[in-house]
Amino acid sequence: MYREIGLLSSPVQAKNEKNDSWTAWETAADSFDDALSSPRDLDAVQTRPALIALTVPRVSDTAKPEMESYSRHAIVCTGRFCSPQGGGRAIYARLAQMLDREDLLFGPARVKRSEAPCLGVCAGGPVVAVYPEGVWYHSVDIPMLDRIVCEHLRDGHPVLDRVFHQLGTTRPNEPLAKGVKTKQ
Repeated sequence: MYREIGLLSSPVQAKNEKNDSWTAWETAADSFDDALSSPRDLDAVQTRPALIALTVPRVSDTAKPEMESYSRHAIVCTGRFCSPQGGGRAIYARLAQMLDREDLLFGPARVKRSEAPCLGVCAGGPVVAVYPEGVWYHSVDIPMLDRIVCEHLRDGHPVLDRVFHQLGTTRPNEPLAKGVKTKQ
């Protein structure tokens, strides 16, 4: 299979054969992708890790991505185990609207939002986790989400009546860890 698709034996060979740095590797990788036509071909590839590496660019050859800074990160569980009716999807969709309303989508106070198919809790959902504080909320509905957005994400005060876990604590009823602001 190596000869059929013209793979090179090493990056050094690629560099020596072409002054063009990784052009030979890219050409070989393209040919390799075309050669996968059946599950049997894929099985053969999975037993040869060196071939898989052909399709992954070296870190030094790629530009680092850039991302606007953000003050907090809200992660919504959208899985169906903790919220069988799919409530996490509705919470995630509404979160964007609320962040926009509070001017938290851009600028220094920006809140990044992400969805996850499972946060590993599998009960009491929808579940929302807010970082860097590591505050986890349970049973989040639209009114509670509004409180989380306004009180925690905008003003920096966790909504304590729905917190079930906080990074740095060992028990659910333990006070929040040092450095986490609470509403006075």
